[in-house]
Amino acid sequence: MRILVVNAGSSSLKSQLIETDGKVSLMKCLAEKVGTPDAYMNVAFAPDFQKVTYHVADMTVAECLKKLLEALVDDPESPISDLSQIDAIGNRIVAGGEYFTKSVIIDGPAREKLELCEEPQPAG
Repeated sequence: MRILVVNAGSSSLKSQLIETDGKVSLMKCLAEKVGTPDAYMNVAFAPDFQKVTYHVADMTVAECLKKLLEALVDDPESPISDLSQIDAIGNRIVAGGEYFTKSVIIDGPAREKLELCEEPQPAG
């Protein structure tokens, strides 16, 4: 099973594509200084993990994730050629408050608790 693990922060994006059957990492990604003119994203694929650096100046974390997904299907070193080859996605939520103190499957009840963690949006 191939799992894409994502840890998105306010100014960084960390990700790995993991093959659970062999317990190996197939891809590693680190984007830092996201949202600034100096932002960059390193993507590396197994087996040698040679880094390819993308300049992602002034991109958002969401735009960096989209760029990563493009690299996953377009880079000739990538172990996949289509996003459908990813079996699951794990998303790390750091600010889960009292509701998320350990890993959970995001089902109906978990979604409701997740919504309680959102900051109220200003009326507009």
